[in-house]
Amino acid sequence: MAHDLEMKNGQASMFYVGQTPWHNLGQRFITPPTTEDALEAANLNWEVGMRPLFNEKGVKSTHQEIYRGDSGQTLGVVGPQYHPLQNTQAFGFFNPLVQDGTLSYETAGVLQDGKKVWILAKVAGAPIEIARDDVVERYVLLSNSHDGTMAIRVGYTPIRVVCQNTLAMSINATDSKLLRIRHTTNANTALGEIRKVMLMSEGAFQTTAEQYRRLTTMSVNESDLKKYVRLVFGLKSEEDAKRESKAMERVLYLFENGRGNDLPAIKGTAWAAYQACTEYMQYEAGRSEAGRLNSLWFGQNASRNKDALNQALIIFDKAA
Repeated sequence: MAHDLEMKNGQASMFYVGQTPWHNLGQRFITPPTTEDALEAANLNWEVGMRPLFNEKGVKSTHQEIYRGDSGQTLGVVGPQYHPLQNTQAFGFFNPLVQDGTLSYETAGVLQDGKKVWILAKVAGAPIEIARDDVVERYVLLSNSHDGTMAIRVGYTPIRVVCQNTLAMSINATDSKLLRIRHTTNANTALGEIRKVMLMSEGAFQTTAEQYRRLTTMSVNESDLKKYVRLVFGLKSEEDAKRESKAMERVLYLFENGRGNDLPAIKGTAWAAYQACTEYMQYEAGRSEAGRLNSLWFGQNASRNKDALNQALIIFDKAA
């Protein structure tokens, strides 16, 4: 989508710390901001409101319109049990963990005029080594919609340091999935358990790291790599890939030349194949950086990222 990231007064409604995959967008911080500064920099210091809907005969509907308080813009239509999570409330759940040093804000922002918002925070501590000179950092991602299309989601999101690729968590661990919280009166209570969610997910993160390390031990030939790309991106044949998609050509290139894939411990492995897919989705697929972010965290490429990890573990393990 061409206009996923909100623009306000010529400035993208997001911030980031240091360098991120979207470093050309939004306001940059050298060091992590406070909660107050993060809200301001990401243009998230507004609330949503609810108002009744009426049919053409003036009869009140059971559904409600949710709108943006600072502009009055309609964001969506929701059911009678819907309770919005305000942006300040979302940051409020992170604030104690930021204040005690457990987390630090990395990026946050607004998509689609306020229909979707996100907060990404880095977990303190040493990164997890996958192979020599190749490490993964832990992050916590909270994503929310103000249009009624998705639940509140919060959970671990691994990011590879050498290339900043957003990675998938282990698909086999039941506690590795993002926590999905419905927009009800119980949402605040559930989100108040973020620290417990993090502790529960730590084991899943360690399991995921072991799966990443397994991929570094598997060699990849061209035939299996092409099979892998076709499965991940839904390409029925190599001819379809050549005719209808850049995915095959670009992933094959990134397998050899992608960020970090030339490291001696990584080159030619299933880990390099998976990273080629994540790099393509994060940096090249779609029409804009904001569109790629939206797809990778909220849309089709979020599912593809998980499938790419799963398929790599299956296909290249059998080929090994």
